[in-house]
Amino acid sequence: MKLFDLVLTSLTFFAALSLTSSSLTWPSLAQVLVIRIKVANLFLFVGYIALCSAVFLACGFYRSHRLSRWTQRCAEIFLAVSVVTLVLWLLRSPLALEFTTNAFLLSFWLLTVGALMLSHELARQFLYLARLRGRNLRNVIIVGEGSSAAALSRRIRQESSLGYRVLRVIDVGEMGEMTENGQPVGDF
Repeated sequence: MKLFDLVLTSLTFFAALSLTSSSLTWPSLAQVLVIRIKVANLFLFVGYIALCSAVFLACGFYRSHRLSRWTQRCAEIFLAVSVVTLVLWLLRSPLALEFTTNAFLLSFWLLTVGALMLSHELARQFLYLARLRGRNLRNVIIVGEGSSAAALSRRIRQESSLGYRVLRVIDVGEMGEMTENGQPVGDF
């Protein structure tokens, strides 16, 4: 998913660049092959990819979102794309990035937010369907006491779309009291 997000943000970057350039025609293969690529531009693009990767990781893109709300996932995407766009805006003067006009930044932000929201929700729906069919499951052991542990176990088993498989329920009420070092006081 990390690689897919980086490819997607690279594509939205180039799409925003082509939308805001003066010409909306695609270059021919011969024109692409004669383009001179400066080493400095290559380093800038690698820096952009590294920035996106770090921001996405910091904003929590790759944590488990099985139980998260739609608004939380959208807020993460909104924040991450806004931070990347802000950094591009801040660096346009010191690095002489003439292409980062206000129109480019707005196009980039809109395209990237839309593309990431769409791709993340499609991936989430795909994983939801996979979990309904018994794939992409995580094993859990429930440690609790009495009826509350049993109720949680029943709920998890009934909601197969959550993607959890209950391996065992450990009732701490039956184990007796524990001392500070973890040894039982009573009988087992």
